[in-house]
Amino acid sequence: MSTFRNTCDVIIEGGLIALLIFAPFCFGAVHPIAFSVLQAAVFVLAFVWVLKVGLLEPTTSARPRRRLVEWSIIVFVIYTLLQWVSPIRFLPSTVCGYATRVALCKVLTYAVAFLLVVGNLGERDRLGRLAATVLCMGATVAVLGIVQVAASLHSIYWWQPPAQGSAPFGPFASGEHFAGYMVMTIPLALCLALAPQRGKGGTARGRTGILLYAAAGAMLLALILCGAPEGVAAFLISCLCLLGLLLVSHQRNAKAKLIAGVVGLVCAIMLWWILAPTIVGDAVIGSRKASIWRSTARMWRHSPVWGFGAGTFENAFPPYKGAALGAADVADASSELLQALAEVGVIGFAIAMVFFSAWWVQCLRGWRSAEDIRVRWMMAGGMASAAGMLAFGLLNSCLRVPANAFTFAIVLGIGYSLAESALGREPEEKRQPEET
Repeated sequence: MSTFRNTCDVIIEGGLIALLIFAPFCFGAVHPIAFSVLQAAVFVLAFVWVLKVGLLEPTTSARPRRRLVEWSIIVFVIYTLLQWVSPIRFLPSTVCGYATRVALCKVLTYAVAFLLVVGNLGERDRLGRLAATVLCMGATVAVLGIVQVAASLHSIYWWQPPAQGSAPFGPFASGEHFAGYMVMTIPLALCLALAPQRGKGGTARGRTGILLYAAAGAMLLALILCGAPEGVAAFLISCLCLLGLLLVSHQRNAKAKLIAGVVGLVCAIMLWWILAPTIVGDAVIGSRKASIWRSTARMWRHSPVWGFGAGTFENAFPPYKGAALGAADVADASSELLQALAEVGVIGFAIAMVFFSAWWVQCLRGWRSAEDIRVRWMMAGGMASAAGMLAFGLLNSCLRVPANAFTFAIVLGIGYSLAESALGREPEEKRQPEET
């Protein structure tokens, strides 16, 4: 049974790594065919997980207690399902059943990806390989975007023409989508670079550190060049989160690492000072974005509790569109959090906030309890990435891109699984006696 369990874990780990590579390179998996491949692969991996649990169930002595993070995922999926089918007469139905069904499929895909990491990959080495894959992909797409800018190319992969009105960067159709991906990967790269490299010689440690710092530098340069100042602002929030974790750290050499964090923050503030006119002029109070936000607020006030249905913003928005927006179509609210509030209402938004709050509490507890300093740094990178993504979601939209949402689910799963391991709560299968 132990051999079968290990084989299933290897399949799940390999499948997730392959999807982390596939999704960004395939234009962010925004094409229906690409997302269908991503979704089908995730559910195949889920079937492997179910098969593993089913065959190992006779040897299970106790089932793990469901925690608030898992329950909030289950409740949110049920809530989205109710928005779609609306079996209760007094509950309003979604304004577009097809859009809500697609959104439900996406929610299920990302939730299953998160649970695949949490339920199967509790070992530090496996989680480290997932984090390394995210980092390598971030560095690769960053270099691709920098080369694209240096060569003054306006096509994706030098041959794929962009959609009308879009400004592609790297393999993504928009610089804003690319910025969201960078906000997730840069904190991980910084934290892995700051973490001590154990089990290697001095030369190997030096080379690894140089490569990690170079990857972080390339990603930060690409973030500046992609033309999305909201990404820089979100990166600043990540730096502040990381600095806060360093301030409360009680590990050895904390002072030296605190100095490194302060230096990094000063550099980030300098970048903010350079880009502040653009951010204030275009991203926050620009006429178009401000009009979209005001119109979205009017839309939310029409159905504040239940919402219009997950994924229905583009269908429900036109009647509330301000005159300043003209006849142009508006695909999103230019704010992930505001759009979620309008689509799923106060109830769905509150469930999502319960999930993130429970995730943060668990990760902070695990971070304080972890004895391995590399695990602490990896968890700090995950928490900084989450803080940056929440900040980016307030200023813009990027999680509607499947590659970003899937990678974010994996990063959240890595942080949560590390916290569970640090608190002594290994996945159920890891606690069972080995059998031959």
